[in-house]
Amino acid sequence: MIKAEEKKKILIVNLTRMGDLLQTTPLIAGLKEKYPLSEITLLVSNAFAEICKGFPMVDHIHVLDIAKLKSAIINKEHSLVSIYRYLEKEIEMLKNEKFDLIINIVFSKKSVGITYLLEPPEIIGFTMDGYGHRVIKSPWTNYFMNKLFNREYNLFNLVDVMQRSAGVSAGPEKLFYEISEGEQTFADEFFKKYHISEGDMVIGFQPGASKELRQWPTLYFSKLGNALIKKYNAKLLLFGTDKEKGLGEEIEKNIEGDGVINLTGKTSINELAALLKRCDYLITGDTGTMHLATAVGTMVVALFFGSAYCFETGPYGEGHIVIQADLPCAPCYQNIDCKNPRCRTAIKPQDVTRGIELSKKLTLDERAGVVDKEPGSQANMFFSRFDEKHFLEFLPLAKKDLKKTDIYSYCYKEVWQRALSNEIERPVNVDNLIEKICLHFKINDDNNMLLNSIEEDMASLERLIEMSCKGKELSSSLIKIVSRSNFKKNLQLIKDTGTKLESLDEEILSFGTVNKFVYPLTFMFKLGKENLAGQDILSLSKDTFNLYDSLHRESRLMAELVRPISFGVLKKGRSNVKKAG
Repeated sequence: MIKAEEKKKILIVNLTRMGDLLQTTPLIAGLKEKYPLSEITLLVSNAFAEICKGFPMVDHIHVLDIAKLKSAIINKEHSLVSIYRYLEKEIEMLKNEKFDLIINIVFSKKSVGITYLLEPPEIIGFTMDGYGHRVIKSPWTNYFMNKLFNREYNLFNLVDVMQRSAGVSAGPEKLFYEISEGEQTFADEFFKKYHISEGDMVIGFQPGASKELRQWPTLYFSKLGNALIKKYNAKLLLFGTDKEKGLGEEIEKNIEGDGVINLTGKTSINELAALLKRCDYLITGDTGTMHLATAVGTMVVALFFGSAYCFETGPYGEGHIVIQADLPCAPCYQNIDCKNPRCRTAIKPQDVTRGIELSKKLTLDERAGVVDKEPGSQANMFFSRFDEKHFLEFLPLAKKDLKKTDIYSYCYKEVWQRALSNEIERPVNVDNLIEKICLHFKINDDNNMLLNSIEEDMASLERLIEMSCKGKELSSSLIKIVSRSNFKKNLQLIKDTGTKLESLDEEILSFGTVNKFVYPLTFMFKLGKENLAGQDILSLSKDTFNLYDSLHRESRLMAELVRPISFGVLKKGRSNVKKAG
């Protein structure tokens, strides 16, 4: 890793969408703070280059014409030879910059290929080897992949994962976008034109989303708009792209009076940012507009449907309200073709108005578990704040019924915080965790059933600990053998030990697939095995031992947390129920 006092050139590769770019800004700001003499270049797609001009900490922006690449492949508008020459020229230009460090945290095939071709001295994040296989260079980036397959146990926001992947342990607790003087003038003139005064409550609606499954019904937006106009005499601004004009028109025609201004397809990204900054609230799904609103300091009420999951990509910053559908299937996994997306109608307009009321009425310290869930409601309400380790968390406004996955999520959060930061031996304050869980969750009467289920999971965890011990023993013996000067005389013994390790690896990975509770641990082990590199048998043996040792320590810590926290939560919960009675 580069030293803080050195002037180094850093390239951050992010060829994805607006929301992903905005979520990278705390990482960039953290790097600037950590390495103040360094020069940071951002490699972006031409479609979203304009917004990067509002990132104050970026020194240079290098634009890649992704649209040109797509048209060459899909529409055959350019010859493959011309595309090859274009890429060759861009890669050569970037190589000539002689970057000391390349960070590629957001996974895509384009960015992985470019990162590999640039051949920098140091890479953080995703790249590939000479055979085209994915290589991950950072423990927290490994976790990025892990959480995709273990969503129900993840409590880390993507922004925090990206920061820590690049060694920024406690970066700025906000996204960044600076409004230019010209954009401020545009917003001033707009508000003057539409007679919106400083005392008016201004609320933005973003009805569109990247996928239809993530869009709230336009009729619900209209009902919400009518309620907000009636209650607050609010001024409503409808935002969206040119493709979303139809959504804006549907909402507008069902809103009474003249309190709505339809701006779908009528603003640039920069003008959108300036108008968002003047809004009191933005009502939106999980969209790039949501992240832009948080970056300019606007409060968000975010509605999460389909595969969108607030713990992963919820609005980054304190005080935001998130409403997630409370259904057994929510959130679903990516690329699910749902024929009955009940999550889109589970959240009602009155849930949103209640969220706004609570955010206006209660301070952050007053919000935790203080309201009752409406009878029959299928919406879970959360609010955002940062914990003592500067991780963003989404805490329930109304106490949720406790499930064992909730206990496991808090335990896994502690395990990964320590394991991925090389602090696994640091003691855990179990009492604090028990207090926190009891504050946010409702303890039901079926405690024995829950404990029995937890004990079954503990048995699988103890079995995993045994297997990791066996792996340590085998890899340790392999290290001793290959450390000898005459180790070639023991090739058969080396082969036999290697075969046993391969068999044990398969057993561990299969065990994790069958036992979902331990799958996050075995999946992290799997990623570690996939990233073993080199030909030196001694180095590979030592790396293998370290992987088994990590699995063993992580599993043990998980075991040391689950049982006392489970018993402590249920005991305290029963005590609270008796006091209330």
